[in-house]
Amino acid sequence: QAIEIDPNAAGQAISNISCSPWQARMSVMSTSLQNFIPACSQRYDLIVCNPPFFNNSLLSNVDGRNQSRHSAEMPHNLLAIAFSQLSTAQGKCCVILPVPEGILFTSFMKVHGFYPTRKMLVYPKPDKMANRSMIQFERNPEHELKDEILQIRNSDNTYSDSYRELTSDFYLNF
Repeated sequence: QAIEIDPNAAGQAISNISCSPWQARMSVMSTSLQNFIPACSQRYDLIVCNPPFFNNSLLSNVDGRNQSRHSAEMPHNLLAIAFSQLSTAQGKCCVILPVPEGILFTSFMKVHGFYPTRKMLVYPKPDKMANRSMIQFERNPEHELKDEILQIRNSDNTYSDSYRELTSDFYLNF
């Protein structure tokens, strides 16, 4: 089950799924998380989320862009509550966020009983700072945190071997 608040993006996801070998196992609803939760009786073992990235940052003139990129309509503390309501006791929740937002989101998740068990810092290039955190959370505080690093491009702007290996099943160019 997938949800997407933007109807156009939901339509694109439905189209993509219809071309995949997993189409019988996947569905997409065009709805907000706030509307999905009360209607959902199921609990999930894995929740993967690409939440709105930015808190308190400059907004665009395009409402849809703001909705997908800024946390005003889906504050990260409410997302942490949603994970708590929608996941099973053994459930894992995974997000990708800018590094500063990832640190703040981790504190929200801990309040709701989730702890980071895996974190990958994503570096665009060797001479750049990490700009994204991919974080997996679980309810068990005893799990040891596994820290990883992913560099997307080499100094000469070619894709790194680790990035190619990670994404080779999804990109035909590799």
